[in-house]
Amino acid sequence: DSATNGYEVPKLSELLLPGGKYYRTCSYVNKKPGSYYAYSNLNYVIMGTLLERLTNTRFDIWMR
Repeated sequence: DSATNGYEVPKLSELLLPGGKYYRTCSYVNKKPGSYYAYSNLNYVIMGTLLERLTNTRFDIWMR
């Protein structure tokens, strides 16, 4: 559909779990918690995915 431009939306696990199709170690910092800061929008991706699963509605449609 037009929201994905014909591409399949990947499962979140493919991004977050080692061995996932889109998982890249360079996307994650191996530092002690509280010793390093880097901004990330990943929390919004996770929340949007959870919302879609819980409501069985695409995020963009739910937001309207």
